[in-house]
Amino acid sequence: MKKIQIKLITILSLFTLAILGCAKESTAKTMKDNMKSDMMKDGMMTKKTLVVYYSLTGTTEKVAEMIKEKLGADILKIEPEKEYDTSSVSKLEALVKKQMANKEKVAIKKINKDISEYDTIIIGTPAWFSEVALPVQTYLSEQNLSNKKVAVFTTYGGTYGNLLTNFEKNVKAKQIKKGIAFSGKQVKEGIDKELNAWIETLK
Repeated sequence: MKKIQIKLITILSLFTLAILGCAKESTAKTMKDNMKSDMMKDGMMTKKTLVVYYSLTGTTEKVAEMIKEKLGADILKIEPEKEYDTSSVSKLEALVKKQMANKEKVAIKKINKDISEYDTIIIGTPAWFSEVALPVQTYLSEQNLSNKKVAVFTTYGGTYGNLLTNFEKNVKAKQIKKGIAFSGKQVKEGIDKELNAWIETLK
């Protein structure tokens, strides 16, 4: 009889522990779900951002890397199938002017990055005769940004003209934020303060 009682007590104890364990797990899950919901309401859940850029001299790339670090974003470099020869500035300028005049679509290397998982796309481009660089134009023509928040930054040597304004007018997106431009000199001297202020406007 005692053995039966001991077995019953043991079974009841295990059953009680199992119930308590399930209740504890359920409570923890509920608390986690509630916390996640509160964070979403407060805008604390980090939305995914992708920085997409093309850089010929390294200046645009430097800014892109800075943005990536500040936002904890992913990054994608656009690369033309045929790299531009930078050994002669005059020949390079002549080639780019010709391509732009002929509205050529510069071939770029295959992009394997799926942008569907990103909420915000930040485009980085050097200013080529006050226009978005041709490899970036090709990339934009191949993407559907209709449900994305998009922003652009440009780097320039001489002037960037109406590049930012034209970008905002011509790119079709869910929302286009105000862009920003940095001269090569500014990037060399430091743009941390200006970049931080601009990034705040993207939130």
